[in-house]
Amino acid sequence: MTKFLSAACLVTVFAMPAQASVVEFKLWDWPAAGNTNVASVTKAAATGERVTVSARLWSNIQPDQLTHLSQLTGTGTIRLTDGTSALNGGLGVTGGGSTEQVDTNTVTRREAFLVEGSTTLRLTALRLNMIDANDTLRVYGIESNGALTSLGFAGTIGGTGGNALQGATWNAGTGTLTFVPRLAPFRRLLLTTREGGEERTNNMLGQGYRLAAISAAVPEPATWAMMLGGFGLIGAVSRRRRTAVVHA
Repeated sequence: MTKFLSAACLVTVFAMPAQASVVEFKLWDWPAAGNTNVASVTKAAATGERVTVSARLWSNIQPDQLTHLSQLTGTGTIRLTDGTSALNGGLGVTGGGSTEQVDTNTVTRREAFLVEGSTTLRLTALRLNMIDANDTLRVYGIESNGALTSLGFAGTIGGTGGNALQGATWNAGTGTLTFVPRLAPFRRLLLTTREGGEERTNNMLGQGYRLAAISAAVPEPATWAMMLGGFGLIGAVSRRRRTAVVHA
């Protein structure tokens, strides 16, 4: 028992999370500038983690009625725009209500970004552009069974309220939206817009944005190594304990 408790204590130490590093995936920073339509975009951070962004489409239900990834029955084409700067560069969905942005303002075509990480992501900030005063944001985490978990929304991300983008200007503006505290960890995320209440202004429902960069906290490699080592240790001690009982 003493040995088992000692091993459990060691596992606790091994499994204690180290500080996660915050990395940025610059989705506007690709080698060839200009406008290009692609099925998806994969970008790597300096530390090696990757995210892949693709477009998903649905219709006939409101954005706040999304509960499962299976409701997004269509796939769209992503448009890379002006890779020379974050001001105009970023990802939009081709052929939407507003060109090269994510939009949900038409019943027959609503759009979202599916973000898939090579590791678990905790969003710390999004860099967006093409922002107007009534543009909105909604963020979901995707469970392993496809269920969508709302991670909250920033409401109207243009304007001067508490959710306004830092340094943003309206009408094709750009800015960074910081999440404090960091959002809950997920390997897959869904980014779309929000309709309802205060956002139903000027007949511009669910107006969107281009996605220029994603900042996220990712586990340090040492964290995974320590956790795996800790669980391996407790497994080995458990096996030895069972063997000792059998021999006794």
